[in-house]
Amino acid sequence: MFHRLRDSRLVPSAIIVFVLSEFAGAQQPIFRSTTKRVTVAVVARNREGRPIRGLVPKDFELLDDGETREILDFRNEPGPISLAFLLDSSGSMYVGGKLERAAEVAHFMLASMAGSTDEAALFVFDKAVRTAQPFTSEFERVKSSLASVHPWGVTSLYDAIAETAHQLAARPGRRAIIVLTDGVDTSSRMTSQEVSGIASSIDMPVYVVAVETAATDSGDLSKLAQWSGGTFYGVST
Repeated sequence: MFHRLRDSRLVPSAIIVFVLSEFAGAQQPIFRSTTKRVTVAVVARNREGRPIRGLVPKDFELLDDGETREILDFRNEPGPISLAFLLDSSGSMYVGGKLERAAEVAHFMLASMAGSTDEAALFVFDKAVRTAQPFTSEFERVKSSLASVHPWGVTSLYDAIAETAHQLAARPGRRAIIVLTDGVDTSSRMTSQEVSGIASSIDMPVYVVAVETAATDSGDLSKLAQWSGGTFYGVST
């Protein structure tokens, strides 16, 4: 952009800014610029919901507010993972062996993890979230903590997922929350949409394993998992 001075000469507007600051006796203008490298975790699935493997950078197009961005680094090899098991310890889990079934799911998943690189923690919740076992690569400690849980109280499922997501956000590498619940929320202040927004904003997939899920609640839980980049599983046996 150009402006016309009194002597009819055309000069760039940046020069006018400098001249004005000279007359005002102020310091010269300071121009700053910053750049930021952003990490994005992606899970690609086919129409059946199964992960698609073997993808390369050319299979992706990265857009930022409509503008194409260069992919500076691309990795798809398995790496260390931090799993936060979030176990529903409310009173409803005491009925019908739900707690035992949820513990079996956790044992099954721990058996497939690498103790040399991966880590897991156990959080339990009813009205509030408590740390039953901090992050560790000694998975027997997580299993022992599972055995010591005693169901009691009301269920703040969505609030518990949001709080656990914030606690897990500081862990390096790949991260995920595994929610073990019967799917009944009775006292949360937050909605499933709000929680999925929080999880998505900090790149935190939420996988929900629901034992004997109430039909009225499974829809919201399924959407929460999907919107965060995770998956919903209903377990009856």
